[in-house]
Amino acid sequence: MKVAVVTDSSCGIKQLNIEMEGLYILPLQITDGVNNYLEGETITNDQCYQMMFMGKHMKSAQPSLGRIEELFTKLKEDYDHILGIPLGRGLSGTLELMTTVAKSLDIPFSEVDCYSMANNQLVCAMTARQLLDQGKPLEDVLRIVREMADQSISLIYAEDLKLFARNGRTTALAATIGGFLNIKPVLVIRKETAGKIDILFKERTLHKAFERIVEEMEKFGVDENYELCIGHAWSKENAELLASMFNQRFPNTKLYVTDLICSGGVNAGLGCVASQAIRKPKL
Repeated sequence: MKVAVVTDSSCGIKQLNIEMEGLYILPLQITDGVNNYLEGETITNDQCYQMMFMGKHMKSAQPSLGRIEELFTKLKEDYDHILGIPLGRGLSGTLELMTTVAKSLDIPFSEVDCYSMANNQLVCAMTARQLLDQGKPLEDVLRIVREMADQSISLIYAEDLKLFARNGRTTALAATIGGFLNIKPVLVIRKETAGKIDILFKERTLHKAFERIVEEMEKFGVDENYELCIGHAWSKENAELLASMFNQRFPNTKLYVTDLICSGGVNAGLGCVASQAIRKPKL
């Protein structure tokens, strides 16, 4: 059985210039309220963040119905099955839309809820593709990748919660309290939150927030079997600070620092630093 793996641009694969045969990318939509852009195709991270810096209210939206239908119709000609691994169900309706399109086109479809986006999503999608290329049965691939998603976590340091509230990601009350008290909130996304954003804790200073993030990663069980990634929205210095703290606590754990994909940055805001951990299987 020939299986196509489909994810979306929020995994950040295009900014890393990675290409894998049999792994297909649907672009999320980015809008400033007037113009619509396609993430990774007609707008870059820097262009998006520059617009935010200039005061534009940027938002993200799931891939268009037409774009999904176009891709799935094409894949039906060459594949027997589609495996969808977009950003998590708790963050977007993309997975439901993919399921609906596959059903309408009579295409066999399986899914993995990665409970996240960015690097954790990318690792799940790429691992699925690698396992399928090795000849693993689809049932085994689904089990392995779902176990990976179960053992993943995202911790997001945000300067404030105003954008999250404005874009419907958290309550206006929480955002107002955080801003009024000048508290640095850290948010969490994982299986236990059903892939939705929750406030994990709030600290008075950035350094204390970062110390707590390192502690939370240790409590989660991060070791050499995990992969760590730090993504930032125009906050390289702070990202490198957190990376140095991770390296001290987890010296044998693979760690990446990269720009946060703009579909994440438009919600977390400029200055955000997102840290992610995912347990990788032995391939």
